[in-house]
Formats: sequence, C-alpha cells, structure tokens
Amino acid sequence: MSMNSTPNASNNNNNALEIIKMFETLTRKSTRLFAGLRDLPQSGRQWQPFFQKTFEVYTRLWKFQQQHRLILADRQGYGLKRWEIGELASKIGQLYYHYYLRTADTSYLQEAFVFYEAIKARQYFREVIDSRVPELVVKHLRYHARFI
Repeated sequence: MSMNSTPNASNNNNNALEIIKMFETLTRKSTRLFAGLRDLPQSGRQWQPFFQKTFEVYTRLWKFQQQHRLILADRQGYGLKRWEIGELASKIGQLYYHYYLRTADTSYLQEAFVFYEAIKARQYFREVIDSRVPELVVKHLRYHARFI
C-alpha cells in the first residue's frame, strides 16, 4: 500500500485542495473589487463602503496566504510565486494610498509606505528581473513607480 493511498494522505490532499479553492475564490473576488474602484465617483460618500469591502477582502486574502503559504507555494499544488505575493502586497499598498488621496489622512499614506517598503525589503520581485517575461517586468516597474 502506497503512502498516497492512506486516509491521512487523502485528507491532506483534500485539505490542500480546499485551501487552493478558497485562495482562488478570494483572489477573484479581490480582483473584481479592486477593478471596481476605478468606477467610483471622486466625491461624495458612496466610495467609502466599497473601499471598506475591498479592504476587508484584501485583508482576508493577505492573512489567508500567510497562514497557508506552504501549501499555496507547493509546486504540486497552486505554485504561488514570490512575485504574486509582492503583487498582492502592492495592491494593498495601492488601496491605502488611494484612501489617503480621498481622505488626506496621512496614516493611510504611512501604511502604503509600510507595504511598499516590505516588498522592497523582502525582494518579492527579485526573480522577475531575470525572467524576461514582459508582463512580469511591467508589474515590477509599476511597483517601483508607485513606491517612488
């Protein structure tokens, strides 16, 4: 009897699949909400509930990927890359920055800086430089442009 056919291995595989599905669901939802921010009016208060919901989903996604990073980074499963973590952190930094632009509350500007500085310190986009994949290089350049 192989190790993969034991009940524990089956449960671990099912658990990993559930984690991957939840991660994909949260990623789709966060992407959809983030894209919707463009359509919000620049004035008035209609934007605040939408921003709040977007923050909540991104916070949940960030914590989820931290808690399950080993499973998500496994090449046999989802295969989460460091640049994808950097992209997620960059989106959160963008949320904080845009909230600062709407409210002039400098604590949100500080939070944006914290995320951008962490991306730099942890070198999330390091492997992108050598990849020569145009889409990834553009993500890296956009991060630098936002950070400056």
